Amino acid sequence: MPHPVRLPSGPAKRDGAPPDPLFVAHGHWDDNGTPVNPDDDIWITGDYHLASGSPCSNRGNDDTPTLPTHDFEGEPRIQQCRVDLGGDESPYYFDCNTNGVSDACDIAAGTSQDCHGNGNGIPDECEPDCNSNGVADSCDIADGTSPDVNGNGIPDDCEAACRGDCNCDGEISWRDIEYFRAALDAQQDWLDLFLPGSPTCIFANCDLNGDGNVNWRDVDPLVGVMNTTCPS
Repeated sequence: MPHPVRLPSGPAKRDGAPPDPLFVAHGHWDDNGTPVNPDDDIWITGDYHLASGSPCSNRGNDDTPTLPTHDFEGEPRIQQCRVDLGGDESPYYFDCNTNGVSDACDIAAGTSQDCHGNGNGIPDECEPDCNSNGVADSCDIADGTSPDVNGNGIPDDCEAACRGDCNCDGEISWRDIEYFRAALDAQQDWLDLFLPGSPTCIFANCDLNGDGNVNWRDVDPLVGVMNTTCPS
Protein backbone atom coordinates (compact mmCIF):
# COMPACT_ATOMS: atom_id res chain seq x y z
CA MET A 1 0.00 0.00 0.00
CA PRO A 2 1.48 3.39 -0.94
CA HIS A 3 2.52 5.66 1.89
CA PRO A 4 2.82 9.46 1.73
CA VAL A 5 5.89 11.00 3.33
CA ARG A 6 7.14 14.46 4.15
CA LEU A 7 9.70 16.11 1.94
CA PRO A 8 13.27 15.55 3.17
CA SER A 9 14.89 18.55 4.79
CA GLY A 10 18.14 18.27 2.88
CA PRO A 11 18.49 19.38 -0.74
CA ALA A 12 18.72 16.76 -3.46
CA LYS A 13 20.93 17.11 -6.51
CA ARG A 14 18.96 17.90 -9.62
CA ASP A 15 21.01 15.46 -11.71
CA GLY A 16 21.87 12.05 -10.34
CA ALA A 17 21.30 10.57 -6.94
CA PRO A 18 20.83 12.73 -3.85
CA PRO A 19 23.59 12.89 -1.23
CA ASP A 20 21.96 10.27 1.04
CA PRO A 21 19.37 7.96 -0.51
CA LEU A 22 18.14 6.95 2.97
CA PHE A 23 18.34 3.19 2.65
CA VAL A 24 16.77 1.16 5.44
CA ALA A 25 20.27 0.06 6.47
CA HIS A 26 23.69 0.46 4.89
CA GLY A 27 26.01 -2.53 4.72
CA HIS A 28 29.10 -2.22 6.90
CA TRP A 29 32.05 -4.08 8.36
CA ASP A 30 31.78 -5.25 11.98
CA ASP A 31 34.99 -5.70 13.97
CA ASN A 32 33.56 -8.85 15.60
CA GLY A 33 34.61 -7.60 19.03
CA THR A 34 38.27 -7.33 18.09
CA PRO A 35 38.89 -3.80 16.84
CA VAL A 36 42.65 -4.31 16.65
CA ASN A 37 42.37 -7.43 14.48
CA PRO A 38 40.89 -6.74 11.03
CA ASP A 39 41.34 -10.36 9.91
CA ASP A 40 38.16 -11.57 11.65
CA ASP A 41 35.93 -8.67 10.59
CA ILE A 42 32.59 -9.69 9.16
CA TRP A 43 30.42 -7.96 6.61
CA ILE A 44 26.93 -7.04 7.75
CA THR A 45 24.63 -7.03 4.75
CA GLY A 46 22.59 -3.88 4.32
CA ASP A 47 18.94 -3.45 3.52
CA TYR A 48 18.89 -1.34 0.39
CA HIS A 49 15.18 -0.71 0.26
CA LEU A 50 14.32 2.97 0.29
CA ALA A 51 13.17 4.16 3.71
CA SER A 52 10.33 6.58 4.34
CA GLY A 53 11.44 10.10 3.46
CA SER A 54 14.04 8.96 0.91
CA PRO A 55 14.70 11.75 -1.60
CA CYS A 56 14.92 9.01 -4.23
CA SER A 57 11.16 8.38 -4.07
CA ASN A 58 9.47 9.54 -7.28
CA ARG A 59 12.60 11.34 -8.44
CA GLY A 60 13.73 9.16 -11.35
CA ASN A 61 13.41 9.70 -15.09
CA ASP A 62 10.49 7.82 -16.62
CA ASP A 63 11.91 8.37 -20.11
CA THR A 64 15.15 6.46 -19.50
CA PRO A 65 15.52 4.14 -22.54
CA THR A 66 16.81 1.22 -20.47
CA LEU A 67 14.24 1.54 -17.68
CA PRO A 68 13.19 -1.99 -16.64
CA THR A 69 9.55 -2.83 -16.11
CA HIS A 70 10.27 -4.19 -12.60
CA ASP A 71 12.71 -3.45 -9.79
CA PHE A 72 15.25 -5.87 -8.31
CA GLU A 73 12.52 -7.73 -6.41
CA GLY A 74 10.13 -7.97 -9.32
CA GLU A 75 7.87 -5.14 -8.18
CA PRO A 76 6.43 -2.93 -10.94
CA ARG A 77 8.28 0.20 -11.83
CA ILE A 78 6.65 3.67 -12.07
CA GLN A 79 4.35 3.53 -9.09
CA GLN A 80 2.56 6.76 -8.11
CA CYS A 81 3.21 8.28 -11.56
CA ARG A 82 7.00 8.55 -11.38
CA VAL A 83 9.79 6.02 -11.05
CA ASP A 84 12.10 5.98 -8.03
CA LEU A 85 15.84 6.52 -8.34
CA GLY A 86 17.90 3.37 -7.89
CA GLY A 87 17.06 -0.32 -7.99
CA ASP A 88 14.15 -0.33 -5.53
CA GLU A 89 10.62 0.86 -6.23
CA SER A 90 9.31 1.84 -2.81
CA PRO A 91 5.72 2.26 -1.59
CA TYR A 92 6.50 5.80 -0.42
CA TYR A 93 5.66 9.02 -2.21
CA PHE A 94 5.61 12.76 -1.59
CA ASP A 95 2.36 14.61 -0.99
CA CYS A 96 3.41 18.16 -0.15
CA ASN A 97 -0.07 19.63 -0.45
CA THR A 98 -1.61 16.77 1.62
CA ASN A 99 -4.42 16.13 -0.85
CA GLY A 100 -4.00 12.36 -0.67
CA VAL A 101 -2.45 12.19 -4.15
CA SER A 102 1.26 11.89 -4.87
CA ASP A 103 2.98 15.04 -6.07
CA ALA A 104 4.03 13.23 -9.25
CA CYS A 105 0.40 12.29 -10.01
CA ASP A 106 -0.77 15.84 -9.28
CA ILE A 107 1.76 17.14 -11.81
CA ALA A 108 0.96 14.44 -14.37
CA ALA A 109 -2.77 15.15 -14.13
CA GLY A 110 -2.30 18.91 -14.29
CA THR A 111 -3.79 19.39 -10.82
CA SER A 112 -0.48 21.00 -9.86
CA GLN A 113 2.05 22.76 -12.04
CA ASP A 114 5.79 22.11 -11.98
CA CYS A 115 7.18 25.34 -13.39
CA HIS A 116 6.30 24.28 -16.90
CA GLY A 117 8.41 21.17 -16.44
CA ASN A 118 11.44 22.31 -14.48
CA GLY A 119 11.77 18.69 -13.49
CA ASN A 120 12.27 18.96 -9.74
CA GLY A 121 9.06 17.04 -9.10
CA ILE A 122 7.76 19.53 -6.53
CA PRO A 123 4.40 21.21 -7.21
CA ASP A 124 4.84 24.93 -7.57
CA GLU A 125 2.38 25.68 -4.75
CA CYS A 126 4.71 23.88 -2.34
CA GLU A 127 7.80 25.85 -3.30
CA PRO A 128 8.90 29.17 -1.76
CA ASP A 129 7.48 32.39 -3.18
CA CYS A 130 9.57 35.02 -1.43
CA ASN A 131 8.26 37.97 -3.42
CA SER A 132 4.61 36.88 -3.04
CA ASN A 133 3.84 37.21 -6.74
CA GLY A 134 2.00 33.90 -6.89
CA VAL A 135 4.85 32.21 -8.76
CA ALA A 136 7.39 29.83 -7.25
CA ASP A 137 10.85 31.34 -6.84
CA SER A 138 12.37 28.58 -8.98
CA CYS A 139 9.97 29.54 -11.79
CA ASP A 140 10.76 33.25 -11.48
CA ILE A 141 14.44 32.40 -11.84
CA ALA A 142 13.91 29.89 -14.65
CA ASP A 143 11.86 32.26 -16.83
CA GLY A 144 14.03 35.29 -16.13
CA THR A 145 11.44 37.23 -14.11
CA SER A 146 13.91 37.40 -11.22
CA PRO A 147 17.71 37.23 -11.52
CA ASP A 148 19.74 34.90 -9.31
CA VAL A 149 23.25 36.09 -9.95
CA ASN A 150 24.89 34.16 -7.11
CA GLY A 151 23.03 30.95 -7.98
CA ASN A 152 21.71 30.23 -4.49
CA GLY A 153 18.13 29.60 -5.64
CA ILE A 154 16.78 32.77 -4.03
CA PRO A 155 15.64 35.61 -6.32
CA ASP A 156 17.95 38.58 -5.91
CA ASP A 157 14.98 40.87 -5.24
CA CYS A 158 14.35 38.90 -2.05
CA GLU A 159 17.87 39.27 -0.72
CA ALA A 160 18.96 42.28 1.26
CA ALA A 161 21.64 44.35 -0.42
CA CYS A 162 24.63 45.67 1.47
CA ARG A 163 25.28 48.72 -0.65
CA GLY A 164 28.96 49.09 -1.41
CA ASP A 165 30.08 45.57 -0.54
CA CYS A 166 30.91 44.68 -4.12
CA ASN A 167 33.37 41.90 -3.23
CA CYS A 168 30.98 40.17 -0.81
CA ASP A 169 33.30 40.19 2.20
CA GLY A 170 30.86 41.92 4.56
CA GLU A 171 32.76 45.21 4.62
CA ILE A 172 32.93 48.31 2.46
CA SER A 173 36.57 49.20 1.94
CA TRP A 174 39.20 49.88 -0.71
CA ARG A 175 39.01 46.18 -1.58
CA ASP A 176 35.62 46.80 -3.17
CA ILE A 177 36.91 49.35 -5.67
CA GLU A 178 38.17 46.79 -8.22
CA TYR A 179 34.83 44.97 -8.10
CA PHE A 180 32.90 48.22 -8.39
CA ARG A 181 34.90 49.25 -11.44
CA ALA A 182 34.15 45.88 -13.05
CA ALA A 183 30.45 46.32 -12.25
CA LEU A 184 30.55 49.71 -14.00
CA ASP A 185 31.55 47.94 -17.22
CA ALA A 186 29.11 45.02 -17.08
CA GLN A 187 27.57 42.56 -14.69
CA GLN A 188 29.47 39.75 -16.41
CA ASP A 189 32.78 41.51 -15.78
CA TRP A 190 31.86 41.67 -12.10
CA LEU A 191 31.00 37.97 -12.09
CA ASP A 192 34.28 37.08 -13.81
CA LEU A 193 36.26 38.46 -10.86
CA PHE A 194 34.88 35.67 -8.67
CA LEU A 195 35.92 32.84 -10.99
CA PRO A 196 36.36 29.92 -10.63
CA GLY A 197 33.77 30.41 -7.88
CA SER A 198 30.68 32.58 -7.75
CA PRO A 199 29.67 35.62 -5.66
CA THR A 200 28.03 35.10 -2.29
CA CYS A 201 26.25 38.44 -2.51
CA ILE A 202 24.06 40.13 -5.09
CA PHE A 203 24.95 42.50 -7.90
CA ALA A 204 22.71 45.15 -6.35
CA ASN A 205 25.44 45.71 -3.74
CA CYS A 206 27.18 47.78 -6.38
CA ASP A 207 24.08 49.85 -7.07
CA LEU A 208 24.76 52.32 -4.29
CA ASN A 209 21.90 54.72 -5.01
CA GLY A 210 19.36 51.96 -5.61
CA ASP A 211 18.21 53.20 -9.02
CA GLY A 212 18.57 49.81 -10.67
CA ASN A 213 21.79 50.67 -12.52
CA VAL A 214 25.49 50.68 -11.71
CA ASN A 215 27.01 53.83 -13.14
CA TRP A 216 28.92 57.01 -12.26
CA ARG A 217 26.03 58.18 -10.05
CA ASP A 218 27.01 55.44 -7.57
CA VAL A 219 30.54 56.77 -7.02
CA ASP A 220 29.71 59.42 -4.41
CA PRO A 221 27.43 57.06 -2.40
CA LEU A 222 30.25 54.49 -2.42
CA VAL A 223 32.66 57.05 -0.96
CA GLY A 224 30.05 57.90 1.66
CA VAL A 225 29.85 54.35 3.03
CA MET A 226 33.56 53.57 2.77
CA ASN A 227 35.12 51.88 5.83
CA THR A 228 31.81 50.61 7.19
CA THR A 229 30.47 47.07 7.67
CA CYS A 230 27.32 45.37 6.50
CA PRO A 231 24.50 45.03 9.03
CA SER A 232 24.34 41.57 10.54
